[in-house]
Amino acid sequence: MSDTLRPYGPGKFNTILDSLVYDLSLDGGPDEETGDVSETGTWYGLLRGSVEISADVLSVAGETLTDSEKAFLSRQLGAILSENDQGFVSVEYFESAEELELSWSVLSAEAYEADEADDATEYEVLADNIGSVYSGTDATEAEQTYQTYVTKCQNQDGRIGGSVTLMKDGEPSKEFSRESAEAEAQA
Repeated sequence: MSDTLRPYGPGKFNTILDSLVYDLSLDGGPDEETGDVSETGTWYGLLRGSVEISADVLSVAGETLTDSEKAFLSRQLGAILSENDQGFVSVEYFESAEELELSWSVLSAEAYEADEADDATEYEVLADNIGSVYSGTDATEAEQTYQTYVTKCQNQDGRIGGSVTLMKDGEPSKEFSRESAEAEAQA
């Protein structure tokens, strides 16, 4: 007998079973979760063990499981849910605990890397009369560029004006002004 899962129809789920598993995850919470819809664009939830839809969840949803859906669920040893920033939910089912854990570890690593990338500090070096001379996440390169342009500013080298600013996440972190440096030297 083939497992025919009823489609959900237009909406946020692929199948009716997906909507019920999502409701189940809301009821007791997933075993683990990673990601964040508002920060990384996708949330993931891990359900370990057999996926059993309670009578309460079925009652609230106004659904019953078909024999085919019951047979499908009886072979599953877990599921990974994902919800994107548009509210669409996908559920991947696993008949092997090893495959479930492997997929979860890959997703967790990817979600962590995406979160870390979002958390990366942004640097920018602004040179008067030139504009942005560095933009990126490498603190060492930003500092070296800043020092290079401070030296050029001190020596009035090239078309650089009278100031250099190192920005960190959009805020001034270090500022050099040739006018201030000259005033301090005369004092």
